[in-house]
Amino acid sequence: MVVKRDKEISRIIKSHDGLPSMPSVLLKLVEGCSREDSTIEELSGIISVDPSLCARTIHMANSPYMGVQETITSVAKAVSRLGEDAIKNLATTTLVRQAFGYSRWNSLMNLTMFWRESVLCASIARRIAQKISYPRPEEAFLTGLLHDIGKLLLLVNFSEEYAAILREAVDDSDLLVGEKEKIGVTHCEVGAWLIRQWDPKSLMADAVLYHHEPRERILDAFPLVKIAYVSHALCQNDSSTLLMGVNIVKAMFGFGPSQVEEIVSAANQEVAQVARSFDIWTKQLPVQEFAGPDKRGDKQKDLLYEVRDVSLLSGTLQNFLRADCRDAILRVVEQSLQILFHVEEVFFFLYVPEKDVLVGSSPHRDDRGGPITGLEIAAQNDRSLIARSLSKRMFLDSFGHPDPVIMTIAEEQLVHLAGTEGILCIPMLVRGQSVGVIVAGTSESQFLRLTGKVKLLNMFANHAATSLHVEEMKKGSTKKIDASQQLDSAATIAHKIGHEVNNRLGIMKNYIKILGMKLPEEDSALGELKIISEEIDRVSQIADQLSDFSRQKMRQYLPVSIEGLFSGLLKILDVSILRPKNIVTHLSLDARATEIVTDEDALKQVLINLIKNAAEAMPRGGNIHLRTNRIDTPRGLGSDDTTKASWGLEITVSDDGPGIPDHIKSRLFEAYNTSKGADHSGLGLSIVHNIVEELNGTISCETGRDTGTSFRIVLPL
Repeated sequence: MVVKRDKEISRIIKSHDGLPSMPSVLLKLVEGCSREDSTIEELSGIISVDPSLCARTIHMANSPYMGVQETITSVAKAVSRLGEDAIKNLATTTLVRQAFGYSRWNSLMNLTMFWRESVLCASIARRIAQKISYPRPEEAFLTGLLHDIGKLLLLVNFSEEYAAILREAVDDSDLLVGEKEKIGVTHCEVGAWLIRQWDPKSLMADAVLYHHEPRERILDAFPLVKIAYVSHALCQNDSSTLLMGVNIVKAMFGFGPSQVEEIVSAANQEVAQVARSFDIWTKQLPVQEFAGPDKRGDKQKDLLYEVRDVSLLSGTLQNFLRADCRDAILRVVEQSLQILFHVEEVFFFLYVPEKDVLVGSSPHRDDRGGPITGLEIAAQNDRSLIARSLSKRMFLDSFGHPDPVIMTIAEEQLVHLAGTEGILCIPMLVRGQSVGVIVAGTSESQFLRLTGKVKLLNMFANHAATSLHVEEMKKGSTKKIDASQQLDSAATIAHKIGHEVNNRLGIMKNYIKILGMKLPEEDSALGELKIISEEIDRVSQIADQLSDFSRQKMRQYLPVSIEGLFSGLLKILDVSILRPKNIVTHLSLDARATEIVTDEDALKQVLINLIKNAAEAMPRGGNIHLRTNRIDTPRGLGSDDTTKASWGLEITVSDDGPGIPDHIKSRLFEAYNTSKGADHSGLGLSIVHNIVEELNGTISCETGRDTGTSFRIVLPL
């Protein structure tokens, strides 16, 4: 019956994309996604107060291409599953769509009133769930938030028809009759259908479906249906409807009027607090002010400005990506400032941390860049407008807004060189690190116009700083960055990655434990689950160490079975990496060496990196040979003290791939050196090299176009 009805609804509802969101909430999400310090919890909190964003996020997290085995019905889990990049794409896409469609939807239906009732219903539902000890109060909150999502679906798919139905309906009964007669489906049915798209057996879908049923039918329903029904009744503005809701609560859960008043009052306070935090309204509006469409357009204008800024920057970002050196990046900055902001004269002062100075730089090799090239300004010079701009992380100008400014002679000279009335200093920063200052020569009238574009200027400066920072990390602006500096830079990024990795590993670990409890004790799969669980623990330890991997670790040396080590590794890698790429492995172990005393986790990390690299080098399939060989003399060992070990172990990982390009060979074990293209960080072999050295061993490589690549590791036993 349900399946048949869902097929009918699918024919009626052509699209469930583009559902309108509150502009304030959407702007807050876009702003959160653009900040480097935003967290998954923060983004989840923003999405959780908007029905459309909430529905879209959970739908994406449960889509088939995500490969999710378990249905996700939690916003936090959905955001964690999708990741920040996907959420940023969702926010940007919704932003662009809504910027040109929200006004139309809002003219047909009061979206502010819809949002208020949805969040209020959600808050009431969670409080009732907690009061009756319902085990999943957040599920109740989500159900309340989405209980009327069907209205938005009907609005988007049948705009004019549904607007007429809303205008003509006196009460809920009229609304349901109008929906059925003119469209063929009610908003309850459509909302339940949408939820069943991601969870076919969802009780949430039932709660949405039945929230307008006669009270007598609800008395025999499961708790979530009752909670949604009661919450909907209590979130109505009409006093008679609210009184009826009080009676319903008493019949359903036995609450007295004072208990109901306490729940509704607390929920209203929560909604008012959320509204204030998103600047949706500043006070509780009278009911009659919600009778028609919300005419407030300030946030909608902000949406349009945000879309404009994103569109304006998109072409510049492409130019940054194509720039292949520092001067090319500076030329892009200069040209973009002229095109986007009409700034004709630009100077650059790039920060040199070794000397703690700002050095004048130019993208031009002719006289245009001559006067300032090499000019140094002490980064701690409080008299300098340029230096203060960088140290205070803020825009500063020479026009005295709001305080009078005294420029240094060097800065007065810049004004003369620019032929303008003054300068505007724009700091360039990456994750709090100083990159430099853009100095724009402007007239005072032009400066005043630029103050209205501070947000866009800041976004532009951040992109310029990132491009310069990446270029410096790759090639070095004044001298080559050594390996320790590269690893320290990577550690800053890795700390955040490690945190996110551990969050996901924790979920995986719990899921594997639950899965194991469902299997009989004699099931052979338990052994495989144990191996996977141990590997998750090992990866978690690696993630914990990411933020300081540039420093040598304390290794734990214990006897390790060589056969057990390789068999466990191949069992995992075969399914996840090797078999999908049609890679065949050939294992040859020296019977004279069955055990090695070493750090097992470290050696596993080395072998996984090398095997994975070999597999990636052969996208069309091939062979990987793994060999061990006992060495009876200490030749090739990392230690000069030959008394530490009378023999060692040689491990060889070979492939029959295309070999490593010549320009990579000379810097093979340096960080950020890779032949895999822009999607790869180039840290893998650098980490491998460091670990092997920590294990008191050596690693070398032989490679050729016709012979493939072979890595040889020698470790003391």
